[in-house]
Amino acid sequence: MGAARAQAEKLAPSRLTRKGLTLTTAIIGIGNIGSTLARHLVSGDEPVVVAAKDESHAEALALDLGPLARAASVEYAIATAGVVVFASGSTT
Repeated sequence: MGAARAQAEKLAPSRLTRKGLTLTTAIIGIGNIGSTLARHLVSGDEPVVVAAKDESHAEALALDLGPLARAASVEYAIATAGVVVFASGSTT
């Protein structure tokens, strides 16, 4: 996993702010909770990566959220984010 993580870190964009490095938050699952969280983070100028089983849903949400959001596979989102939120509900 070391080489994969190193490669992912090279590809992951980061932003510098007055206070230092801003972490990108990956949100896995973009239902009611995940999409709401993504909207709140982006409205606070925080970058997010959204991922879902159906990548077309993640792409649509990222497009709707604007330039601070991007869609990715679950694996890529986890590997490149500084913070990971699992917002996946139970299917029972």
